[in-house]
Amino acid sequence: MKYAYNNWDERPVYVLFFGDGSYDYKNIYSLYNPNLKNWVAPIQKNSEFADDVDSYCSDDYIVEFTENHPAPGGTNITDMASGRFCVNSLDEANAVVDKVIAYEDPANFEKWRLDVMYVADDGWTTENTGGQEGSLHTDQCEDVAENHSPQFILKDKTYIVTYPSEITPQGRRKPGANADIIKKWNDGKLIINYTGHGSTDLWAHEHIFVRQTSIPQLNNKNKYPVVTIASCDLARWDDPFNVSAAEQLVSIRDKGAIGVSAAVRPVYSIPNAIYNNKLYDNMFKSDTLNQTLRLGKAIFNVKQDLYFDNDLKFALLGDPTLRLGLPGHRTRIDSINNVPGTELFEMKALQKVKISGSVLRSDSTFWNDFNGQTDLRVFDVDKNITFLDFGYQFSFKQLGGVIYSGKATVVNGNWSVEFVVPRDISYNPGNGKIISYFKNNSVDGLGYSNNFIMNGIDTTAAPDSTGPVISLYFDNRNFRTGDLVNQNPKLIADFFDENGLNLTGNIGHKIEAILNDNENEKIDLTQLYSSTSGYQNGSLEYSFENFPEGKHKLEVRAWDTYNNFNTQIIEFNVKSSSELALDEVYNYPNPMKNSTSFIFQHNLDESIQADIRIYTSAGRLIKELNKTNITDKFVNIEWDGRDTDGDNIANGTYIYKINIKSESGSFARSSTGKLVVLK
Repeated sequence: MKYAYNNWDERPVYVLFFGDGSYDYKNIYSLYNPNLKNWVAPIQKNSEFADDVDSYCSDDYIVEFTENHPAPGGTNITDMASGRFCVNSLDEANAVVDKVIAYEDPANFEKWRLDVMYVADDGWTTENTGGQEGSLHTDQCEDVAENHSPQFILKDKTYIVTYPSEITPQGRRKPGANADIIKKWNDGKLIINYTGHGSTDLWAHEHIFVRQTSIPQLNNKNKYPVVTIASCDLARWDDPFNVSAAEQLVSIRDKGAIGVSAAVRPVYSIPNAIYNNKLYDNMFKSDTLNQTLRLGKAIFNVKQDLYFDNDLKFALLGDPTLRLGLPGHRTRIDSINNVPGTELFEMKALQKVKISGSVLRSDSTFWNDFNGQTDLRVFDVDKNITFLDFGYQFSFKQLGGVIYSGKATVVNGNWSVEFVVPRDISYNPGNGKIISYFKNNSVDGLGYSNNFIMNGIDTTAAPDSTGPVISLYFDNRNFRTGDLVNQNPKLIADFFDENGLNLTGNIGHKIEAILNDNENEKIDLTQLYSSTSGYQNGSLEYSFENFPEGKHKLEVRAWDTYNNFNTQIIEFNVKSSSELALDEVYNYPNPMKNSTSFIFQHNLDESIQADIRIYTSAGRLIKELNKTNITDKFVNIEWDGRDTDGDNIANGTYIYKINIKSESGSFARSSTGKLVVLK
């Protein structure tokens, strides 16, 4: 590499080390375990010291070529950007390559590419170490979010201090924080940042994200975040006996992360924060092509300025040539209620608002032949949040309530949305935010504006005393209340209201689900809602997991923008997903005259095949009906009343047998019934 750097006409800029490595340079441990191979050995720095703080592994040394490029203290500064895939098998190698391909595939572009989750440790450590560090980590994470991240991203602050504690035999835990992190990870995030204490296997003393139990719960195929960790040890990749959380997040197939920036050894909080701030400053920078810097280049830039041991312990596990998946094009707000987007607009509660915008090419000119879809979210003024924990005060900003969330079609570069501003705005001074995401089959982009304020109420608004209409289903819209579902059903909720729904998320005015009348564990569905065809219509989906078998009831409540309330109840019957259930088998009409329909329910997520055989009372087969690739759980198969020869069957009693099986052939079930022909 040094030869190439010094002699090639065009110097190499990036290098990817493809393979795991360890401090076992002689492969001694592979004699006992053939899987422990040192594919690309790292450099051990300060290895004469026995403790972790003073020693660390690094690939930077391999790309330090110029002797006249020293940092203060004599350390050379890296001359190339590097990254590493810590893979140990062909399957892992294919997995990381497949993830990179998927990451850059426009088919996987969605609005999650605007979302960044910031996770901050609370102040609690352990009684043995003093017990409390106050708001240190939360303040550092807040600094990254507010001062080193752009305003056009959606900042999801998942700060551990805001979650209740549970005291277990293993110590203090915060299961709500862990559950939220996993759910949000699965929903998709552009970046996930963690600031606080950690180890090779977990975040925080409360064991918030644990490698052995949390990573198996990830289900984020094609929605891979870049993960940045301002903590100790998460990327200790040179241990031949242990796979760190950072290594596993990158190398695991079809989930996890696309890349991780983390420390390979114990590090210190204050320099961690400085490093992380510079990293975010660089990750969102643009190059001469008006694209975000490649990840390796962003870290390379950081290490040109920060070159002390604490900084050099940070490594990139991932492809250094990969660019952060930030949408590359832009849209602008042209007007709000015909007021130009460049002028400040006063938005009032209950006011009907129309926002119009246009899509821009990479050179900022109007894209007059762009056709696709835009997803627009309008937010109230940011909230100032204060928490007290063990006597320490935690203060941070939180995104304001949602005023509107919905989709619109982009036609020849232009789009517009209409909505009614909820009565439940904050009425606080300050600017709101408009964040938009747009895409077609090949590109995506974003837009941002804060050029409006919330100011009072529209006294000319027409009265409204009717709550929203709510329609509930499970898995698909053919569902009828009481139908069969498996143990992981998906709730579908459709809404209609003349003035749209209240999405601010204020206490008492959320879209909520109450399962089996349990008011103590309401499910907040507000953020899942999106308008579909205009602001009056919208829907949401929510997936349940591991429902117990039996009959259940679900109530959904919603409020409109005028704070009118309505509720809807649906009942459903859960059967185990481990076997195929065939229920509610009948034919209608029965007795039949000329035709009838065979109706049944099943519980599988995969498609099924159905075979219906109709016999005379003496047992002679007169007709067989076949249907394949059935995806609905509520099945209706029609029969015209004719036998195999095409003749109408005579009056009498007949026997039918329904056989179903999964397309994979793993499950099968049958049921019989009687039908009567009476003409």
